[in-house]
Amino acid sequence: MNSREPVGIEERVSSLLASSSNRDHPLHIALAELFDAYKHQQSRMERLVHISDGFQRYSLLERQSLIDSYHRQLKRLDKVARISDRYQHAIQQSNVELRQESLFDPLTGLANRRMLTDRILSTSDRARRHSEPFAIAMLDVDHFKRINDQHGHEAGDRVLVAIAATLRDHTRSWDLCGRWGGEEFVLLLPNSGIDEAIPVIERLLEAVRRLSIKVKGEVLKITASCGLSEHREGDSLLQSLNRADAALLDAKRRGRDRCEVELFSD
Repeated sequence: MNSREPVGIEERVSSLLASSSNRDHPLHIALAELFDAYKHQQSRMERLVHISDGFQRYSLLERQSLIDSYHRQLKRLDKVARISDRYQHAIQQSNVELRQESLFDPLTGLANRRMLTDRILSTSDRARRHSEPFAIAMLDVDHFKRINDQHGHEAGDRVLVAIAATLRDHTRSWDLCGRWGGEEFVLLLPNSGIDEAIPVIERLLEAVRRLSIKVKGEVLKITASCGLSEHREGDSLLQSLNRADAALLDAKRRGRDRCEVELFSD
């Protein structure tokens, strides 16, 4: 019932103010002003309620909009993170491939000339600081040009790949084998003087002799010649390689399929 009372009072006051019999009543003017003030205040209250309701609806919508925006941003960030992960993986894979190309021979998978040079220089520096010996061997496939001329470059490539596999399988884990160029290979034998290096090279040459490569129904027998030199204190990279190369030429002059050693000379 209380909710209906304000409506009844408004009707009664409106009726009293509208009645001509009450216009001369001493309180008529005061009542009219009071009633106008009441209606004005009521109108203000209604506007405030309307504004409040609108603000609440706006706040709710804005809050919902912010939540939706937050979730959209999370989805975008998740997508960016996934793209970034794939991008990082692609970069890492590209770096691995670039490193592989820059340090390893594409045909044989052995170290290339650049990697060999870097490792020989670092081994030389370590040998100087710790007084450790190391040896360098240069190995050349015998009659390789004849193989290429008679059987083609594909057969020559197969021979190089077989030699590379033999080098990997018959050297020590701390040795480094690489393709220097063409049919020539270089072996770095750390912590090894001539006496320790010779058995390694002899086992390697014997393994090469056992290779049999079939080409168009013909079996190719492969041999290799090797020159071995021990690094001397104060030698440059070029000097060490030249002495190993001189020993290799000596091995070829002496009939191939052998290892010759470049000994120290005063």
